[in-house]
Amino acid sequence: MINEKDQRTKVNREELLECALELGKCMVQSGAEVRRVEDTITRIGRAYGAVSSEVFSITALVLATVKWKDGTRLTQSKRIAGFGTNLRRLEQYNALARYICKKKPGVEEIQSRMKEITKSKKRTWVDAGGYMISAGAFAIFFGGTFMDGIAAAILGLFVFFFDIFLTGALANKIVYTLFASMATGWLAILFVQAGLGDNLDKIMIGDIMLFIPTLALCNSLKDMLYGDILTGMYRSVEAVLIAATIAGGFFIANITVGGGRVNAVLTESVSTGPWISTISLLLGTVGFSIYFRIKHSRLWTAAVGGAIAWIVYLAAYAWLDQLFFANALAAVAICFYSELAARLLKAPANIFLIPAVIALLPGKSFYQAVAAVINGDLGSFYTFAQDTLVPIMGIEVGFLIAFILFTKTFSFFKEGILYYKYNRYKRKT
Repeated sequence: MINEKDQRTKVNREELLECALELGKCMVQSGAEVRRVEDTITRIGRAYGAVSSEVFSITALVLATVKWKDGTRLTQSKRIAGFGTNLRRLEQYNALARYICKKKPGVEEIQSRMKEITKSKKRTWVDAGGYMISAGAFAIFFGGTFMDGIAAAILGLFVFFFDIFLTGALANKIVYTLFASMATGWLAILFVQAGLGDNLDKIMIGDIMLFIPTLALCNSLKDMLYGDILTGMYRSVEAVLIAATIAGGFFIANITVGGGRVNAVLTESVSTGPWISTISLLLGTVGFSIYFRIKHSRLWTAAVGGAIAWIVYLAAYAWLDQLFFANALAAVAICFYSELAARLLKAPANIFLIPAVIALLPGKSFYQAVAAVINGDLGSFYTFAQDTLVPIMGIEVGFLIAFILFTKTFSFFKEGILYYKYNRYKRKT
């Protein structure tokens, strides 16, 4: 028979494991990669005396079996319904995990702290500004006029309202993306017809950047590099489906309001010069940092990552004249930057990586590919689709190179420090 003390211990362990899984679930829903979630749950179990923890996580489920010193085994699972991008909450959950492992608080305190994070403020007008800055800045970055930037920014505000009022009603992300991109396409066409913008293509490109599945793309590559093939494939399929849905939404908007054809060859870009391009890129990166709800104290740290990506890309492209290698080298640079910033500031690397990679995403060629599909021009579609996939493949290879180099370098220095501490301790004793 189990005495009262043993029964209480068992209940506490069950509650602790449930809290750990709930924390992992919230991290996935906020934008964490599954490797971080599995590592967090394992560390929490170890901090409270677990001998071993077998944790499995995908974007729809987290499952854990924990073995304790007395031989007791506990297994629990959590269904994950829906996920998005809230990097502010992700950092808060990450800080809570560090606190749990260090202080070992009781279950009640863990639950209380998690509720505080969950109840944190919702979308504000500052977040709306992030949508507007992102869309407007990238419309100018891709060669639009000031009026194009204003029009794209206003449409960014509409996307903000779509996110507030439609994400709950349209729980399916694919359906939401289809409706939101279709409505944005309608408004963009009407804006240009009313004289509120100069170039439809630049306005649409600026607003398409808000729909591109940046998180799914980044996390799918990182998950596969860390051996989580199933999750990586899941996110990759999600990214492809969302991209196809964006194309479908703008296609419907065009055939219903825009006359049925779109010029796949972009209108002539305004000569903005390197300074305007750089400033608009920095503003776009800051805007996306707000869009992804990064803590305000991290905004400029994230913007530096975008600047690094752009500078390395321009230098590499001028040197090699190869789109693939330019994107690969830029991806290596921002991976190193994000990992270094994460360790110095004790925050998840995604907080710095995701806004920085925005600068490398091929929004212009993606728009051209969509326009070619609308026009039924398969030859142009093949060309523009290739121009879209080559940078993405370059980013993927850059992530792979950075993963290998950073992991090996970090392990080398970590082992060196441990060896130095061990020898120092040995000499003292």
